[in-house]
Amino acid sequence: MKQLLTVWALAGTLCLLQACAASPDSRTDGQNSAETLPKNSPEQRRETRKAFLRELKNSREWKNRAFVCAVVPPLSSCRHLPDELPPDGRYEDRLSIVMTPNEIGHAAFLLLPFRRESGVNISVSPLRGKSTSIPASALDLRIVKYWYQDGTAWCSYFADPLQQELVPELLLHDENLIRVDHERKYNYLRVGDSWQWISYPEGIRYGWFNYVKAPVRDAGKLAAFSLDPEENKKFFLTVRLPDGTLPGNYEGTLKIHRAGRELGILKVALRVLPFELPDPRTWYDIGKKFYTSIYMPPLCEEFRMADGDFKLVEKRRKAMYRNMRDHNLLYPLVNRRNRGDLPDAEAEKLFRKNLEWMRDCGLPADTVFGGVGNCDWYLVFRKPEERPAGYEENFFRDVDRDLATIRSVMGKETEVYSIGWDEPGMKLLVGQRPFWRKLHDRGMKILSTAKDRHLQYGAYNEDFANYAGTLSPESARIWHAMGNRITNYANPHTGPENPDYIRRSHGMALYKADYDGSCNYHFLENGAGNVWRDTNSGFRTFAFVYPAADGVLDTLHYEGFRAGIDDIRYATKLRLLAEEAIARKNTDAYYAGKKALRFLALAQADRVNLDTLRMEMIEHILKLRDALSGTSRNKER
Repeated sequence: MKQLLTVWALAGTLCLLQACAASPDSRTDGQNSAETLPKNSPEQRRETRKAFLRELKNSREWKNRAFVCAVVPPLSSCRHLPDELPPDGRYEDRLSIVMTPNEIGHAAFLLLPFRRESGVNISVSPLRGKSTSIPASALDLRIVKYWYQDGTAWCSYFADPLQQELVPELLLHDENLIRVDHERKYNYLRVGDSWQWISYPEGIRYGWFNYVKAPVRDAGKLAAFSLDPEENKKFFLTVRLPDGTLPGNYEGTLKIHRAGRELGILKVALRVLPFELPDPRTWYDIGKKFYTSIYMPPLCEEFRMADGDFKLVEKRRKAMYRNMRDHNLLYPLVNRRNRGDLPDAEAEKLFRKNLEWMRDCGLPADTVFGGVGNCDWYLVFRKPEERPAGYEENFFRDVDRDLATIRSVMGKETEVYSIGWDEPGMKLLVGQRPFWRKLHDRGMKILSTAKDRHLQYGAYNEDFANYAGTLSPESARIWHAMGNRITNYANPHTGPENPDYIRRSHGMALYKADYDGSCNYHFLENGAGNVWRDTNSGFRTFAFVYPAADGVLDTLHYEGFRAGIDDIRYATKLRLLAEEAIARKNTDAYYAGKKALRFLALAQADRVNLDTLRMEMIEHILKLRDALSGTSRNKER
C-alpha cells in the first residue's frame, strides 16, 4: 500500500525554493534577487523560478536534459501558472497512475525548459505488463491551454470583466487553436484559416457565433509545440483501457523529441486494480441510484444553426453524448419537442432521433429527465375563458404524444420526469399543481428547481427537488422522509476552472450531504451569442466544454467532475463490499467491513485531500476483498 500512497504524495519543495532564492550563487550581476522583489509579484515568481532552474540544470538528475519535469496532481487546486514553480510539484521523470479497468485514469506534468526549442513532439509507447500490453492508442496526451478569462476566473461564475486572469482550462492537442496576447490580455480563436478576436468588450457585438457550422477544429492527436525557457508547459494525460485489460502493473514511456533528436524520456507506470467500479449510489441509501444530470443546449437552436442538416446535428450530438458518457454525465436533460419554430413533422423527427442518439451512445434508458412539458404560461396565468379554444386539450394531447415517443424509444418501463417552471415563486408553484396532478395520473413524475418553502406549498407532488447553492443535509433529510429525491445546482454553476473545486462540490461533498445527484446548469450555453467569450451579462460563460466542428473540447473542470463521480463510485464499491463482509459469519470479515464504513463516515469531504481519500478507499476495498476471499492477502493485489 505504500506504493499506492506514494503515487499521490505531494512532495514539498518550499525549503528548496527558499534555498535557491537566498543562495548567492543563484544570482548574477545586475539582477534583482527574489528576496528584494515584492512578495508574490510576477517578477518575484520569475526570479525564484530562474534561480531554481539554475540549480537543477547542473544537478546529477537533470544535467544533460533539455528540461526539468514537475509531476503535479492532475486535478490540483493550484493554477500552476507558466512563470511560477508548482507548489505541489515533484521533480522526477516518472508518472504514476492507479485505476480500475472501467474508469478513465489521468496524470499531469509540467516541462520547465532550460532552452528554447521548436517543433517538439511526444511519442507514446505501449504500456507493457507481465503477460499483456496496453496499446499506445489508449493514452491521450493534451496540452493544458492557459488563456485570459474574467477577473473572478478559477473561483466563481460571476463576471468581473474589468479585470482579466490567466487560467488553465482547455485541454488541446494543438495549442495553437487559441492565440494569446499577454500584453493586451486578449484571446484569439482559430476559425478555419482566420483568427477571431474573442476578448471583445460586452458593448461590442460581433453577431451570433454559429458554433455548429464554424470550422473550429483541434488536431486529432498531440501536435508539435514549442518550449520557451521563460514558461512552463503543462500536459494532461488520460488513459482509456481496452475491454478485457487484465489487472497488474504496466510500464511505458513518453519520449520528448524534435527533428529526430531526443530531448528526454518520462516513464509511465500504470497499475490496473483487480476490481471494477459500480454505478454511483447514494450515501444515505446504498440501494438508490446517484444521478448525474445537466441542462443542455437547445436542440432546435442547433438544428437551425445546421440549416436543417440532420446528419450534421446527429454527428455533433453523438460526439457530445459519447463524451458525456465518458465523463460520468449520464442523464442529460432531454430537450422538449419544439413545435413553435419547426414544422410538426420535422420537430417530431428531431425529438425522436435525439432519444435514439442518446440510447445508441450508451446513456441509460431507465430514467429520462425532461422531454415532456408540464405547464404553460396560458394554463397557469389565464383563466379557461381567456385561453385560445381547445388550448388545454391540445397541450395534453402533445404530452401524451411525447410520452409515447419516449417510451417507444427508451422502453415501456422508463421513468419519465417532467420539468417544472424554472425557479418558480409560490404563486407559480401553486399554479402548476393541477397540471402536475394530470401528469401523475399518466404515470409520470415531476422534477422542479426548489427550495425549503416548497416543502409547505408543493412537496407532496414534487418528486425530485433541485436545490440551488449551499448544500443542506437537513433539507435532504426532510425530502427523503417523504420518499422524494433531491439534487443540486449552482454550487457552483459550470464555469469556475478549478478542477478540485468542481470534483469536491459535485462529488464527495454532495454525496456525504445525502443528496441524490447533481443537476447543474449548464453543459454548453451560447451566452451573449458567443460561448467563446467569457462575460455573459453579469455571469461568466456557463460551460463544461467548448464547441468544435466535430464535437466538443474538454476542460480541466470537466475532468474534475468526472473524477468526483468516480470518487462516489469508489465509495459505493467500498460500501457494497463492507455490507457483504458484515453479513458474513466471520469476525475478521465483520471487523474489516466495520472499519471501512467507519473510515468513510469520518471522512471530511469538504477538506480532505481527495487523492489521498481515493487511495485509502482503494486500500479498504482490497482489504475487504481479502476478508471476503478468506485470505490474508488477495493474490491479485
